[in-house]
Amino acid sequence: MEDKTNYSSWPLEDLLKLKRSNLKEQEELREKAKTIDFAISNHPDIVEQVQLLSNSGGSKRIQLNGLIPKDIRVQYKVTRTWDQEYLKGIRDDIGNFPFKSTFVEDTRASKKLKDNDPNTWEVIERGLVTKINERPYISFIDPLKTGEEE
Repeated sequence: MEDKTNYSSWPLEDLLKLKRSNLKEQEELREKAKTIDFAISNHPDIVEQVQLLSNSGGSKRIQLNGLIPKDIRVQYKVTRTWDQEYLKGIRDDIGNFPFKSTFVEDTRASKKLKDNDPNTWEVIERGLVTKINERPYISFIDPLKTGEEE
């Protein structure tokens, strides 16, 4: 729903109060969405299908078989960071070092190195630190057409 209110003539004080109220509503909606996402991902009809994701990260389509006209995707986001001191220590020993000078991962080069030189990748990967986001994110997606697989 688009807000068609003309705010151009409103006093600044009223606009600031409205903004503060809007930010509070947004925070309340984010918290409510988080609670609902947890409830969905822990529901007995879904929990077994996404249990591994909560430990490994990633996403999974859950087919709802017409319960509503959509399917859902349950996603646990993964944040990858790298131990900078470790990478500094191994940088000179690795020919195809897949990091820029501040050790920001070049994911394309990392994938290539992992595929082409798994032994070297194993050494580098010791510096990988991952964090699985505790909360799931739920989104609606179109159902698969008959005969399609994900």
